[in-house]
Amino acid sequence: MQKLESTLESAGFSHAEFQILKYNVDNNKVLIIEYQYDVLLLDAYKIMEEDAAIIFNLVEDIKTITYRFNNENYSFYYDNLNNIFDNKIKEYSLKTIKERYNSEKFNYAYLGNINGLYDLFDESTLCSKELDVIYEDNKYRYLVSCSQIDYLYLIDKDNNKILLKEAIKNNIVKISDLENTILTIS
Repeated sequence: MQKLESTLESAGFSHAEFQILKYNVDNNKVLIIEYQYDVLLLDAYKIMEEDAAIIFNLVEDIKTITYRFNNENYSFYYDNLNNIFDNKIKEYSLKTIKERYNSEKFNYAYLGNINGLYDLFDESTLCSKELDVIYEDNKYRYLVSCSQIDYLYLIDKDNNKILLKEAIKNNIVKISDLENTILTIS
């Protein structure tokens, strides 16, 4: 545990930001971190993913990083983040990893990555109290809360911007792909 903490400190993490609660849970190489940022979830999610990418880059054999933030758990999986970095996360420099999260597209609310291919952003300027239908089939209506569906976008690796509802309609992504994001769907 001390070796892990010193590795993270050498990469610029400070104990004021987090506390490691558990490591190597049941030999599954799970890292559980209590986050102590005083920020909104939308900002924290980007920070947590960036930090997870850095930890996966620096530390061998961790498969899952789970953050506790505001009494909720947010898990990041090595395979998913490795996909974002072209399955070469261990080869990327820390500077390159940080540049991803400091790019202009991250000026909007980041809701997560889908399959290593698309970043999901919310450009809404307010949290809508109304539930909007993002997709419906013969059995279900999928509703989005606290986001305006005309402001939810996917951005691919070539920086092409796709309206989320169009991406779902055209089978570019499925509703189930959104489960690993923080978009609230009911």
